[in-house]
Amino acid sequence: MKTLSLISLMIFFFFTITLLTHAQNGDDTNEFPWDVNGDRTVNILDLVIVGQNFGTSNPVADVTGDSTVNVLDLVLVAQHFGETLPEPVIVRQLYWGDIGFNRIQRADADGSNIQTIVTGVRPWDLALDIDAGKIYWISYPFAQNIIQRANLDGSNVQTLVTGKGGQGIELDIEAGKMYWTAATQIYRANLDGTEIETLITDLPQPDSMALDLKNKKIYWTDARSDTIERANLDGTSREVLVTGLKEPQGLNLDVDGGKMYWSNWPPIDKIQRANLDGSNIEDIAPGRGGLEGIALDFYNRKLYWTDFNIDKIQRANFDGSDVEDLVTTGLSQPIAIVIDLGTIN
Repeated sequence: MKTLSLISLMIFFFFTITLLTHAQNGDDTNEFPWDVNGDRTVNILDLVIVGQNFGTSNPVADVTGDSTVNVLDLVLVAQHFGETLPEPVIVRQLYWGDIGFNRIQRADADGSNIQTIVTGVRPWDLALDIDAGKIYWISYPFAQNIIQRANLDGSNVQTLVTGKGGQGIELDIEAGKMYWTAATQIYRANLDGTEIETLITDLPQPDSMALDLKNKKIYWTDARSDTIERANLDGTSREVLVTGLKEPQGLNLDVDGGKMYWSNWPPIDKIQRANLDGSNIEDIAPGRGGLEGIALDFYNRKLYWTDFNIDKIQRANFDGSDVEDLVTTGLSQPIAIVIDLGTIN
């Protein structure tokens, strides 16, 4: 009898751990289901709510998501008892460049409260340094060929680099460096524009770019060879990852998720993604003739983009579902887009 009881206990223990592991690793819409009352602290109040709903199917108290409030829910709350949860990360503002009206604008995450912060510029790509309160942009001929920055409200405009403007810019804030594409080269310099280095030369037409600082890689698109390529941060070990595209733009990386995202001009005219090595290409969302910039909200799994043919800024889930219009008026060729991610407070 003792042996049978021990076996039963072991089976129950294994079953419990399996269910809890599934609950914790599942793709649930509630990131922290054990915070039952949503006060960002796991305490006795959460246990009380589970106990009050014991035996029901109340989704609030069903921490494990198995459609029944039972001892497994109590155990999961107890495992996280005493935790103080981090504040949720949200998109605080959108910033975009409009080359039809030669200006940079920003708005709240839902597209409301639009402000023009910089005028008289041709911003082909943007980058943010939120901690320093700066926005960077790179201007492409016809009117300009420079890299500039300003405060986030558009004040205190500074010209950092002249004669080497282009179409893509990215920041390595921790290292104090910026990277950009221009003509047939990829460059690097300090954030103030000093100590310019030429990393890669003789490219057909490098365009959009992204940095994988975890693996120390530069990724870029080439609008003439219709490819996506990468190299080490110092420009060595160049690789061609994806071919057969159409003027790919808006390159963004989800390094932790192992994916890269980009847009294509017609006739492909769609947002696509692939593994970081270029394999497993997937279609994400169709365009309307002018797909350009892309920005990724990793925390809420949202994808933002511009389409200059229909003069709109839109967003969708990472898989392309639930497409929403955010900005639909007052635009003329919106190109680049970046997002300010942070906590509510």
